[in-house]
Amino acid sequence: MNINITFIIQIANFWVTYFMLHKLLFKPVLRQLHQKEFAKILLLEKLKGKEKKLLVLQEKKSALLFDFRKHLQAAYGTSTAQHQFSIPDVSYKKNTEDIAVLVNESKTLLVKKVSDAYPA
Repeated sequence: MNINITFIIQIANFWVTYFMLHKLLFKPVLRQLHQKEFAKILLLEKLKGKEKKLLVLQEKKSALLFDFRKHLQAAYGTSTAQHQFSIPDVSYKKNTEDIAVLVNESKTLLVKKVSDAYPA
């Protein structure tokens, strides 16, 4: 088998080009993609935490409002609806459709902000 020196030079050129592209192009691009994905996951986890805190606060506020109404009924002996300055009926029922819409809008906004912060 006759191997020409040009073939050996082409092999060496290929490997030099491969290592240069790998070091200068592929690694930084992959690192950037992983950073964006990590930032997205981190923001979604924080959003879920904030949603849980919001639900807890809504439940606490609803309980406090219920206790306050009971206190008013006990103090005045009648229903608060009979007074001129009655407290409006505010209920914090969990409307799953509204929550889903807000979650999706928040996710879209956060992903857009992360994409704008780390342009490709």
